[in-house]
Order: sequence, then structure tokens, then C-alpha cells
Amino acid sequence: MRIGVNALQMKSAAGHSKAGLSRYAWCLIEALIAAKPAHEFTVYVNQEFEVPAEWKNVQGFNFEKTRGKIGRMPHLWGTVAASLLSRRYDVWLSLAHTLPMRTNTKRVLVVHDLFSLTNPELYVTRRAKITANSLKRAVEVADRLIAVSDSTKQELHDNLGVPSDKVTVTHLGPGNEVIRLDPASVSREDLNRIGLPWPRFLFMLSTIEPRKNVPRLLEAFAKVACEDRFSDLGLAIGGGKGWESSDVFKMPAKLGIQDRVKFLGYVDDKDLPALFAKCEAFVLPSLTEGFGITVLEAMLGGAPVVCSRTGSLPEVGGLAAVYFDPMNVDEMSRAICIRLDSKEPRDQVVERGLKQAAKFDWSQTAAGTLKAVAEACAK
Repeated sequence: MRIGVNALQMKSAAGHSKAGLSRYAWCLIEALIAAKPAHEFTVYVNQEFEVPAEWKNVQGFNFEKTRGKIGRMPHLWGTVAASLLSRRYDVWLSLAHTLPMRTNTKRVLVVHDLFSLTNPELYVTRRAKITANSLKRAVEVADRLIAVSDSTKQELHDNLGVPSDKVTVTHLGPGNEVIRLDPASVSREDLNRIGLPWPRFLFMLSTIEPRKNVPRLLEAFAKVACEDRFSDLGLAIGGGKGWESSDVFKMPAKLGIQDRVKFLGYVDDKDLPALFAKCEAFVLPSLTEGFGITVLEAMLGGAPVVCSRTGSLPEVGGLAAVYFDPMNVDEMSRAICIRLDSKEPRDQVVERGLKQAAKFDWSQTAAGTLKAVAEACAK
């Protein structure tokens, strides 16, 4: 088959290339290349994207950069320009949000979540409306849908009436190659270099934006931090700044925990193993997640996990995580304390997480994607 791929979400800049939709696109393309399918792929990327050297001259894969003003507008390009380009292919695969509206080519859409539809108030208003409208139209015209979790598949049915037999679920793998370290091998100097002054700490990794629910995490941590037995505990939050995030950085001072919280910004891959290995727990308070790659990475890195029980997170964390209602600050703080006070040996917690994480692999994601493309073509 000749397959056109809309991968305009991929970015090259540090701090963005391995976040959100960009990370998904990177990992899927790498997995498809490794699978060596007997198809011809043309992958469309944005004008600023630097194609990795190892992706060039790979048999069956060509990379094309968008052109002109429309090429800088992913939503418009994905519906208008793609309508013309898609006619060159047997199948058009879009990795997020949009599909060409006028084409006879079979169309496959990857759906990560429906948050722009279900919670538009947490987006910049115009962005939510554009994303939601594009997504609804794309779902309607798609010949086949790919959902990144069973939770997203259920949301498609509940919110848009999509029949279950139209959706293929392809769980994801880790976004980074996580090396698991022995906590004893992480020195005080290693943590000082990263910027962590405390003997013990909690760790969160995510772009700072409303859906990630950082304000409630800070409030929950303030409750934990006031306990005498946790007087040596800090909170490290890694990740780049997203939209509507400025007030988040003012909160620690307002809560009187400014000396107990550290915003790390973008965390380099080389520092993640030490953070996962040494943290008392990895905490993810998101209101919802289409998949929740960071929970998977935390388990692979040897971190106990405490996270929301919403969206796909219970699928990813399984029996290895402690869960809470992300809207309930008291419950969140109690869940953190349960983890911190647990008498279960850390090795047992880590082993349970590793067994759970072993269920997820990008090669399976690529295989499921190719299956969905073939099913669309067979209609």
C-alpha cells in the first residue's frame, strides 16, 4: 500500500520533541521503521522539523516538509491541503485531530483523547473549539479509528456514538528509553546537580497546563509537608511550560512551601533514571490522560506510582499504583501518605510495576496501526 501520514505534530526542539503528541509521533514512526512493513510511507512533517539522520534513506519511508503559509497551520493543512495530497495514496493516516474532508482515499485517524470536547474550559478557548470541531468532523469521515486506550475507545462511543467495531485500540510504549538504576547508586551530588536539596522527594513529570492539575497537587503536597514525619520531603516537578501556567509557579509561595517545591523545567533524558530511582513516589494528578506514558516510564524506572484513577491511567498502572480522585485534594494527600507510610519493601513495589509495564511495547503499537490501516483499505 501507499500510505500518506500526517505527522505535523512532531517537533525537533528539546523539551517539545518528547512531549505529548510529538512524542507519540516520534515513537510510532520509529516503531514502523523497525517493523520494515512492505508498504510505501510518505510522512508529512512541519517546516521546522529536522528529520533525524537515521530516518533518511530508509527503504519505504520518505519525509516531506509542508510548504507555504498553510503549512504553518496544522489544522487547516490537515483538512484542506491534505485533501489534495491524500489522493496520491491508498490510505491517509492522521496521527491527531484532522482528516482531509474531500477525498476518495481511505482515511484512518488516531484519537488520543476527547478532552477538547469534554472539558473545553481548561483550554485556551479558541484552541479548544478548533480542536473539538476538527476532531468531530474527522471522526465522522474516518474509515477506521485508532484509540490509544480502551478508555478513549469508550469515550468515542459515549460522546460521539462511534460503534465499537470501528475502533482499533493500540496501547503505547514508553516515550523514553528508561534505564533502571539501583537507588543506592544515585549520590547526593547527582541530586544536587539536578537541583534537589532534600533527602527525600516526590516527582512529577508533565507539561505544565490545566489538564495536568498541578495546583491541586501543590495543595495536597502542602498538607503532606506539614506532617512532622515528612519534614525532609520535597516535591520536584519536571516539564515545560504550557498554556495558562503562569499562576502555578506562584502557588508554592502562597501555600508557604516555596522551599519544598522545585520546578525543574525540561528534564534531560540522562537525568530521568536518577529521578525515578530515587523518588519516594512518582505522582501524576492529571484530570485525565489518553494513555499516560509517564506512568509507564516511572514503573520502568523503578518508581512507586501514585496517580489519578481517571481516564486510561488504571489501564496503564494496573495493580501497581495507588490511585486517587484528582478533584479531591484530601484524597490525593491521603494516597501520597499511604505510599510514603507503606511497610511493603520498595523492591516488591518496583517488581510489580515492572511486570505491569512489560505489557506495553511500541512494536505492538506499530502492528496494531498497520492492522487498522489494512482494515480501512479492505472496506
